[in-house]
Amino acid sequence: MSNDTDPAFQAWVDRAREVSLEAAAAMAGAKLKRSAHEMIGPCPKCLGTDRFSINEGKGLWNCRGAEGGNDSISLLMHAGGLPFLAACEQLTGEAPPRDGRQIDADIVRERKEERRDRKISKEQDEQRRSDWQAQAVSDLWRKALPFGGSFAEAYLARRGVTLTPDQCENLRFIPSLEYRGYADEQAQAETSLGEFPAMVAAMRDPAGGIVAVHRTYLAPDRPVKLVPPGDRNRNKAKKVFGKARGSIIWLGRPCPVVAIGEGIETAGAWYALGIGPDEVTIAAAYSLGNMSGGATDTMRHPTIKGRTIYNGIPDQDRPGIILPDWAREVILLGDGDSDGPTTVAHLLTAGRRYRAAGKAVSVHMAPEGSDWNDVLMGCMEGAA
Repeated sequence: MSNDTDPAFQAWVDRAREVSLEAAAAMAGAKLKRSAHEMIGPCPKCLGTDRFSINEGKGLWNCRGAEGGNDSISLLMHAGGLPFLAACEQLTGEAPPRDGRQIDADIVRERKEERRDRKISKEQDEQRRSDWQAQAVSDLWRKALPFGGSFAEAYLARRGVTLTPDQCENLRFIPSLEYRGYADEQAQAETSLGEFPAMVAAMRDPAGGIVAVHRTYLAPDRPVKLVPPGDRNRNKAKKVFGKARGSIIWLGRPCPVVAIGEGIETAGAWYALGIGPDEVTIAAAYSLGNMSGGATDTMRHPTIKGRTIYNGIPDQDRPGIILPDWAREVILLGDGDSDGPTTVAHLLTAGRRYRAAGKAVSVHMAPEGSDWNDVLMGCMEGAA
């Protein structure tokens, strides 16, 4: 009897597939960390820094050195460098059964039904989480107050950024918003650390829907960015809630020329300096990774040992921000106060992606050691 028709062999393979992706990755030696709904890290086979990921909820794994897959067997074959039978044996802890060995047909049927039910349950859980998050994003935005005349407007004004009514349509203010973070260096999970004022921004998908909310927490006594309580290394004043990947914060009405900065302050400061064209829409990507999308691979950082940067070639399966057709020219705004090679690699990846989409692209870099808001504040101090 061949393995293809041997019920004992098939049941053995099915048991291997039932092992979680996280457990299979650990068997392969993967060191992963959680990022939203995924676990990411170096691939044990291909190395790099962020080549490898698993999404247990969707039952998928991906590596930029392979096509990825949807079960623990293919994961261990790739990441562990094992052939099919060896991967199944390691996952089950059992040697393959001999041909002709019979098992109860009812057990085979029950296991198939259990796998089907688990798959359906995972899909339902994922949908419930998605629906809850979408409603929570909507509720958060709806409860926010107008931006004009608020503490949030005072925060940007203190940094030299004054926006027109059109430019602040996607900005609002919440006087008291819960801040969740790590209570100390030993904390393993975020907990509530208090309530603080926050500038909130709508992050929109290509269709214009609000899919996430960006939050800039402010100090309660004056319009400056909050120094978060708890673990200073992990707790940040800026946070995102929702499905932020691929979304954008628009700061103005549609215009053929779009200037995209990493943050609201960067985009607003660049605009206030009058460097760009008279007719331009500014926007914030919230992160360099969202601005550029993914790259097909990484390469060694030129000066920092053990660190990698993007190779500059866009990964079409991870597009980041997708700009509308009316945006025909893109100005990418780079800050000069972050790691230079990392920033340049992301901007190169973004520029090539947008050029491939038929858009004209240029890059405006702030002077080394400064971001565009530093430049603006320096100009204001010089004029005082």
